[in-house]
Amino acid sequence: MSTVASDSSVWSTGELALFIDAIRAKQDSSRALNTRRHYATLLRFFIANFGDRVRCSDIDRSFVLHFAETVSLRKASRPAMGRLLCSWFAAVCRHAMERGLIPADLSLRMRFPSARPVDRHLLPEDQEALIAECRRLVTASDSDRNSASVHAAAIFLLDIALQGLAPVDLAELTVGMFLPDRAGTVWIVETRRRKTGVPVRIVIDREAAAPLLEPLLRDRRPDEYLIDCFQRNKEYTETQRQNRIANYFHKLATALPRVSGRQVTLYDARRIYCDIVDSLDIPHHQLRKLIGHAPGVLERHYLRPLSLAEHRAISHALLRKLLH
Repeated sequence: MSTVASDSSVWSTGELALFIDAIRAKQDSSRALNTRRHYATLLRFFIANFGDRVRCSDIDRSFVLHFAETVSLRKASRPAMGRLLCSWFAAVCRHAMERGLIPADLSLRMRFPSARPVDRHLLPEDQEALIAECRRLVTASDSDRNSASVHAAAIFLLDIALQGLAPVDLAELTVGMFLPDRAGTVWIVETRRRKTGVPVRIVIDREAAAPLLEPLLRDRRPDEYLIDCFQRNKEYTETQRQNRIANYFHKLATALPRVSGRQVTLYDARRIYCDIVDSLDIPHHQLRKLIGHAPGVLERHYLRPLSLAEHRAISHALLRKLLH
């Protein structure tokens, strides 16, 4: 498969550069396997609906609107996928803009009215109930430490303690990455987000985290994985690693307590961590560093929006200050 990145002549002659090559270049430049799969999906959709001879110079405002309309028709029963296709298309266009193949002032705004964002946030009372149930499972004297529900609850609480590390990054932690400070009061883990490459420093209070971490660190080799997603002495292809991570955390999620009839996932641990730290009035730019995110992503996807009661409390306090 030829790519734009490997064929400089395609990039150097803007009028001849094919848009499918721009998709392949964007795919090749992506670090995460899942992200590359997403652009492979876009490539198949684009060829199936527009052919393989569309040039980057053909991408104008009318084509952008035509693309959005085509997505809306083809993916009417799957609006979430339609929204993703539009997002990936826009990302490829911006990638081509950086190389002067598409005008930088081209508007990429696309209306996709049938795509409604899904609110994945747990209500504050649901968060508290989930944490309480996980704590009960882990600390109960009669708990079976080998049961799936206790194991899942322990990993869920551990992930919150590890600054809401994304599952793909949690799976890569090894015992040897947990280094004590000079005073021996904290564990320090220096890692990097697999998806973005952003470095993340994790600091865990040793005394408070002892019930969760000590059983996982005690009498184990430094090169052993912290959780049992991978085997230490086995080599995996990138696809195998991705599949094992998906299967491992899916099994964990099915063993976690349900709240308000909803299935919980490990990403809820990430959101709960963000909400807890946000409630401590930590500045958002510092919180972004703690979880390894770029500006904007934190506010859009991880911080819980204010509830109606919280909005009312703010209004009440404001009006009392103004009128009383």
